Amino acid sequence: MIKNKFEQIANEIQRMIHEGRYTDKLPSEVELAAMFRTTPNTAGKALNILRSRGAITRHTGAGSFVRHQEKQRVTISNSALFSREIVQILEAEFHDLEFIFGDYGTDADLFVWTTTLPFEYGEKILPLPEVLLQELRNCPDFYPEAFEVHTRNGVCFGVPYLISPIVLAYNKKIMRKLRPDFQPYEQSYEEFLELVKAANELPGIQGLDTSRFEVSALCPVLYRYSMEAKEMSAGVVRQSFREFERIACYAGEKGYSFENNNCLFAIAGRQTLKAFSNSDVVFDIAPYPVPGGGFASVIASETVFVNNQAKNPDILFKVCRKLLSPEAQQIIAEKKHGIPVDCRIALRSMNSGKYRDDIFFNEIRNCLYHHHYLDHRSQLELFLDTHKLCRAEMESGEVQAHLLNNLKIHRDYVEKYHRIQDRLKAGTLHQYLY
Repeated sequence: MIKNKFEQIANEIQRMIHEGRYTDKLPSEVELAAMFRTTPNTAGKALNILRSRGAITRHTGAGSFVRHQEKQRVTISNSALFSREIVQILEAEFHDLEFIFGDYGTDADLFVWTTTLPFEYGEKILPLPEVLLQELRNCPDFYPEAFEVHTRNGVCFGVPYLISPIVLAYNKKIMRKLRPDFQPYEQSYEEFLELVKAANELPGIQGLDTSRFEVSALCPVLYRYSMEAKEMSAGVVRQSFREFERIACYAGEKGYSFENNNCLFAIAGRQTLKAFSNSDVVFDIAPYPVPGGGFASVIASETVFVNNQAKNPDILFKVCRKLLSPEAQQIIAEKKHGIPVDCRIALRSMNSGKYRDDIFFNEIRNCLYHHHYLDHRSQLELFLDTHKLCRAEMESGEVQAHLLNNLKIHRDYVEKYHRIQDRLKAGTLHQYLY
């Protein structure tokens, strides 16, 4: 719909106010008329529109002045994940909001977290409104997998703006010594273990670097065994931990890291590649094989969540949605190494020069979501408790420490998950969350 001349002028003046070009007194009606090549009467109508919007005040004989309104503060935790360009996009869209970044912990209005595991939702985090969730899931421009990451029993928490499958990076120089004809998609799980073991037998070389995503080596194994058994049982969990120990015994030694050029494999997300690219290591990418054949991957995400104690959640969900706008997703593609949720922009960001970047995109279809195999309370408790049966059989103290640290995250999640599931059954989830 074409706006009247005075509406167009009002919008342009308001834009200049937001940009800081006018901070106090505005030009007179005559001056505005000259600027916009119109009549003083039309300029006066434009000023009256701005007054009705609350953007300015008008005083007879004195002129028109910018009205300084107190902005609503929006506190955001973990600001390191937001570039300045992203902040500018938010500020340009939400003029009445003041974005404050800092270490607010769980007291922030918005939490920005990088995650690969489920955690507590109901105590602090609001689920997405159903209208917004359906819009995001039905939008053909977005990877639908992104909105599975933090879904529990059909309730979705948080808006991911960046995702990445967790795959294997491998050192090409070391690989040439062991298997010159290595092909990523021809590697079986047993062949992967043989390569890891063979690398450990080379002088000064370790088979696997799990320093960033250690639990990501366990979850695909757990998933595969649970799918084969068609249930989560004590036997499945014991089998998974034993299998995990076959991998973990070749990882975790001090002084070894993928960046130091003395590890064959590293478990890595696309975000990790910046660190690898800044080192001397020459590397490429391979999918993560699982027992029995095929490939599977844990999915990492950078996600923004709304605190359920925030004063104005409706506007905060709009802020979350803005991170999926083309201009924001383009900045994310340029500044970060993960995969933007907007698949059009993501595909344009594919880097095929130094490594098999296409593998990250291919493996989105093989991503695992914890609620697919750890969805029920009894299964989660079984996963958490059965590790005690395996600890005596695990030789590596560091592996035990890593497991206990990551399993504590699951345990914290389960304790709160009890309440959500009980309220789902009772039909009182809405009151509980809000």
